[in-house]
Amino acid sequence: MLDFRVASLLSTLVFCCATSGVNAQSIAQDVIIDSDFPTGEPLEKAIDYFDGGPIPSVIVGNGRGGLYLYRSSTGTLDGPWKRSIINANGSAYERARPLRFKGEAYPGLIASLSNQIVWLQNPRNRPDGDIADPWPLRVINPDHGCHDVRLFDLDGDGRTDVICSGAISLRGPQFVAFHNIGPDYRDIHEVSMGTWNDGTPYLLIAEQENACPPAMPEGNPPTHPGIPCRISLFQWTDGELRPTVLTHDSTHNQALVPWHGGLLMADANHGAYGGSTAVHLRLIMP
Repeated sequence: MLDFRVASLLSTLVFCCATSGVNAQSIAQDVIIDSDFPTGEPLEKAIDYFDGGPIPSVIVGNGRGGLYLYRSSTGTLDGPWKRSIINANGSAYERARPLRFKGEAYPGLIASLSNQIVWLQNPRNRPDGDIADPWPLRVINPDHGCHDVRLFDLDGDGRTDVICSGAISLRGPQFVAFHNIGPDYRDIHEVSMGTWNDGTPYLLIAEQENACPPAMPEGNPPTHPGIPCRISLFQWTDGELRPTVLTHDSTHNQALVPWHGGLLMADANHGAYGGSTAVHLRLIMP
């Protein structure tokens, strides 16, 4: 069973546990898994082993309607990648997270869809289910969607809680968190955190398309004069949070999964300011 909980949080993010012997990070592979995204904005992203097999699948939600599943047709990162529709309707704004219940072989999806929070059930968990079929949908909160979603048993009762951050446009409650990583990082839409295999904490951020030429957000030039857009990885090293710019590129938000000692990142721009809406799968190595 799912509990829906809305958490209003104010916190300071603090890293500890200094480590040594950290190598420079890099993007070892960048695969465009969809260069012809349907009309709209690729907003929601999730990556997990939705179809089983040796490599993850990617789910992308369209701001103008539709949730799409991408699977490699060759069992390799190079693809080509096949797109199928798992839900044809509803504005996917703005986050989705994989969720696997006890006893299930394949994860489903918690998503914000048509200003509701929904649970999409992976048909692969049925004996005769085809993952390319539409996924059964259950509404778990009809009152509003979420700008961001986290899944965690917050109260320790053994049931998954959906922790929701609000947005005025979604009529949701407030959620705010602060972390000072530098005054010139100003157009960040999602922060991803974790630890490498050696225990080193990392923090990955990507600047949105509105920070990057030739974008004209609200008819204005990009908001970082003289500063290029970038995807950056911060690591806590020798008592400091140190950045490595992985690429001078941008993304609206991203989804990560561990991969062979590194990370696979699914990402895309929303395209609202004229940028590419291509969906990327990037391999990041420590």
